[in-house]
Amino acid sequence: MQVMKGKNDIKELEVGIDDPLENPAEDCLDRSAFAKRIFEIIEGTPLSTNMTIGIHGAWGSGKTTTMNFLRFYCKEAGHPVALYTPWQFHDKKEAWKGFVSSIDKGIAEWQGKKIGNLKRQAFVKQASEKVRELTAVTTVGKIAGSLILAPLEGLLEQTKQKVQNELNKVLKDKRLFIFIDDLDRADPDILYDHLMLLNEIVNLNRCVYVIGLDVEVASQVLKNKIGLIDSKEFLEKIINWSFSLPLPTNFEWQELLDKEIENLDKNVKRDALCSIFSCLPKNPRKFKHFLRYISALHKSFLNRFDDHELNWELLYLAQLIRLEFSEVLEKIINKKELLEYISFGSLSLNKDKNSNLTQWLAEISKDVEENKKGRLTMLCKEMIKSVGITDPEELKNHFLVIESPELFTWKEYYAFKKELLSLSNTEITQKITDFIKRTGKDKQIERIREFIKMLFRDREKLLSQVSEARVLEEMKPLINNTKDIVRICFLLLDIDDIFTGRNPIFNPDIFKTWYGNIVGWSHFRSPKEIYTEIRHLDVELAKKLALKMSSQASLILETFQFDDPLGSRKSFEATHKEIEEILEKAVVGQILDRFRRSYGIKELWKGDRPYRTEKRLLFSVNSLFHNEKVYNQLKNITQEVSKNNDIHENFCEYVRALFFAATDCLDYTDKDEVIKLLKEKVFMNIIWSVVVSKHLNLRVVGTFEQKRKIIMVDLLKDENAFPVPEWWEKELKDAKDRN
Repeated sequence: MQVMKGKNDIKELEVGIDDPLENPAEDCLDRSAFAKRIFEIIEGTPLSTNMTIGIHGAWGSGKTTTMNFLRFYCKEAGHPVALYTPWQFHDKKEAWKGFVSSIDKGIAEWQGKKIGNLKRQAFVKQASEKVRELTAVTTVGKIAGSLILAPLEGLLEQTKQKVQNELNKVLKDKRLFIFIDDLDRADPDILYDHLMLLNEIVNLNRCVYVIGLDVEVASQVLKNKIGLIDSKEFLEKIINWSFSLPLPTNFEWQELLDKEIENLDKNVKRDALCSIFSCLPKNPRKFKHFLRYISALHKSFLNRFDDHELNWELLYLAQLIRLEFSEVLEKIINKKELLEYISFGSLSLNKDKNSNLTQWLAEISKDVEENKKGRLTMLCKEMIKSVGITDPEELKNHFLVIESPELFTWKEYYAFKKELLSLSNTEITQKITDFIKRTGKDKQIERIREFIKMLFRDREKLLSQVSEARVLEEMKPLINNTKDIVRICFLLLDIDDIFTGRNPIFNPDIFKTWYGNIVGWSHFRSPKEIYTEIRHLDVELAKKLALKMSSQASLILETFQFDDPLGSRKSFEATHKEIEEILEKAVVGQILDRFRRSYGIKELWKGDRPYRTEKRLLFSVNSLFHNEKVYNQLKNITQEVSKNNDIHENFCEYVRALFFAATDCLDYTDKDEVIKLLKEKVFMNIIWSVVVSKHLNLRVVGTFEQKRKIIMVDLLKDENAFPVPEWWEKELKDAKDRN
């Protein structure tokens, strides 16, 4: 709120987010001129006139501020004013008492009589059931109180005349202005009763009622209350003159922005706000809400970031979308394809005549109200323009900076790295371990992950500087700094805790960041005296990383690619194959474990995960699963079948899937590959011997038999490929005899 010393002498105190302006001197949106025009129009009417003025506008558009300015001009001209906010009442009698009390208070203040707000609040709270017991300090207030029961007693006109006579006597050459704000926020019954009150009871001369109203909201309330089809026409009969708030010009919005920025945190980026000026809400309250929200973010944690560390324009636009369309931002964050599309910035807007943009906008705005979709489209397009071209992961961090404020900043990262490099290897390992344990306790896993990713982002920055350096003397210290980071990475991989648990800290996403960076720089090899050692370290680090990621190898291999369209990374291709083999061997070991586990093989066909790697290894004769060493391990497992029923069930499940893949087309197998596998007698003898090692019921036998015959006769041309025991033949014969 503000304290006013004189007409233009304002001392600013603590201002609430929703506080409307009180004094025209502070106006930026020309609301004061609008209020002045209304006042002059009223002043131009005969003194005896009574009227109801409507100040119309949507929530937050400045109705209260305009009414405050109008009240200012009324007081300046010497008129008494009363302020009434009906939304705080939930009972008709209490609301009417509050209304009369407001008039009484306004006249008392104008007459210089003592009545404090606390006394008025106490009166409203403790008012008795009998309206005649109203306590007032002015004669007008006492007589006006009797108006509430007058209609019931048939004394309306007589009572009104008494009030009118008293008003004429008290007001002399002035009017009484009664300001009724937020009537559309009141209980529907109270809104309707007050409109009736204004229309029928207190239409007294020399009284001007100024009502702040959202016509759309009030019309809907009246429609629901009394079933009026044209409720706006009903309002027009009660409100004599309506004034809709004018839309501010761009110049006025800019003036408001300049004024607001002066009161925001000093670290708020003025240039970024100005660059998204056209996107800011064109509603004064929402406009201020957003700016003060951004200021609060800076005060709470955004000030941790350096000026050039974030794309502030992008960040502010993301926060606009977050505040107005939170569910949309969540969809963007969780949709990889959308992040990749947006990360191309303006290029994506020019691609395919915006067909992709139209498609994904339609997808993310399914649940958005129709009248808000245009606003969302505009915000999304501006956000894409602000991106430039960036990494999807970095883009996602801009969206998550609010949801995950614990993310590392570069300033914090460099400080931590500097501390680590001052320690011995043993001390570095202990320091990182302590950091992980401390942060993990706070469930801030993303903070740890961000640090791990930043190691390689930092490495990439240094290697980029190396490649741009002109002379060896400039390259050497940069390469040494790069080797320091790699040393930290090697030590980090020795901490087993980051690879364990249901949600490992070091996940496939981080693997992709590290490995992609290693491959991306693998073709930089000249001059040799600069690059030889770092390239060797890269190879060793990649191998160690693959070994450490063995428990997550399947997930990694599902998207593991070696892209080399220009052939420039050919020298790393052999290493890539080694890494792939390390990961595949890890998955082979996990598949072998599945044969011992309850529902281990069946799980590959259940749930949301496709298990593409496991299926590829199981069904391709040329994969690492199909070799003498693995077959010997399978033989060892078969020795346990008598003690473990799960083993038998898993082998049966695998053979059932194998038979099905050979006779039907499945998306995860190649039919010809499966047929080749069925011809591998050593392998098939191992797994088929387990299937027939226990007496199966007729239903299971029947399932196998149908596919078995087709495979032996039509595909393998070998009727002895899958021999069966006597009990199998007997089950089939008995079933045939019964039929």
